[in-house]
Amino acid sequence: RDVWRDAHRTYVPLSRDEPLYLRIFLDGSLIEVFANERRSITSRIYPTRLDSVGIALQAEGGSVEVVAMRAWEMANIWA
Repeated sequence: RDVWRDAHRTYVPLSRDEPLYLRIFLDGSLIEVFANERRSITSRIYPTRLDSVGIALQAEGGSVEVVAMRAWEMANIWA
């Protein structure tokens, strides 16, 4: 099935040895990404496919190393 994909981008200037910290919140149809507490992107998404169960990260113009990743499942406020 065809999927509409839209890339959202922002520039986050980093000092020479400053790591990039991302805080990503995914709540149903809303995704918010905060980069080093200086930039943010918010988008409405519609994960209707059965395989819509994850997030992918992509780096351009160089390599990247994920040093740590933590995830928490949010509780349902309606339950």
